[in-house]
Amino acid sequence: MKSLVAGCLCLFMVACQVYYHKEPRPALSNGTSAEAKQEIKQAMIKLRGGKAPLLADNVFEDNDTLLIERRVSRDQQGLPITGSTTEMPVTFQLQLKGDVCGVYYPINDTFEPLTQLSCRIKKP
Repeated sequence: MKSLVAGCLCLFMVACQVYYHKEPRPALSNGTSAEAKQEIKQAMIKLRGGKAPLLADNVFEDNDTLLIERRVSRDQQGLPITGSTTEMPVTFQLQLKGDVCGVYYPINDTFEPLTQLSCRIKKP
């Protein structure tokens, strides 16, 4: 009986460990190459549609979350037109699922794996 309980406990611990590593976790880029940056843009287009966003060369290196705002319309003097945009920023998150790094789009709960980007778990 003791060996049965010990066996079940061991199996439970292994199952929890496997499950834990499959949960998505916020991640940071280990360095973003031009190829990785292009792949991130393509993933964002695939997840959301529309045009490729302008991204910094160090995208996802310091923060796991990226907010993209729509360009604000301006008048002839270059001043922002009040009320020209009421949309919330679009949010993307870099995540690790197991050992797969990818972009997560929370609006439709989708994840796009990235092959050109190396990332690590973000420390709290």
